[in-house]
Amino acid sequence: MRVIPLALLLAFGIHFAHSASKHPLVHRAAPTNHPKTALADSSAIMKMDTVRTAESTHATVTENAPALSRLRRSLLKSHPGLHGMVRLRLGIASSGVVTEPKILSSTTGVPEFDTAVLDTVSHWRFKPVEKPGTVTLVVPFNFPSLDSLKSTGDSTKH
Repeated sequence: MRVIPLALLLAFGIHFAHSASKHPLVHRAAPTNHPKTALADSSAIMKMDTVRTAESTHATVTENAPALSRLRRSLLKSHPGLHGMVRLRLGIASSGVVTEPKILSSTTGVPEFDTAVLDTVSHWRFKPVEKPGTVTLVVPFNFPSLDSLKSTGDSTKH
């Protein structure tokens, strides 16, 4: 099994949680026999990487992170102290489609938020790769308390 450590920190008050003992990992799962997905728009064709890289995964997460910030903001009125961590497991097929998303744990105390985060992330599309198979990604998303953002001068990013 090939393991690629991810050390990613995202803007907008959403961060991959990390510590010295626990880093999110990308695990290479056993190859599957899914046919390659054709791109609908020929103008969107890009050179495919052979294998999924931490850099391309990071780029997709960074590009899509603002949707999670908007989701959080939409719930702050009904849940003013909304903060915590939502830890997800995602499969990423060679076509870039998220497969078998699952909430592994959460400390937010707001199950509807956790489910909405899972639903949002399950619709993300990663860059397709040539090598067939699914990569499993364990991603802890940290949503800091608004007080901690204010104390660091980052109160606009919630």
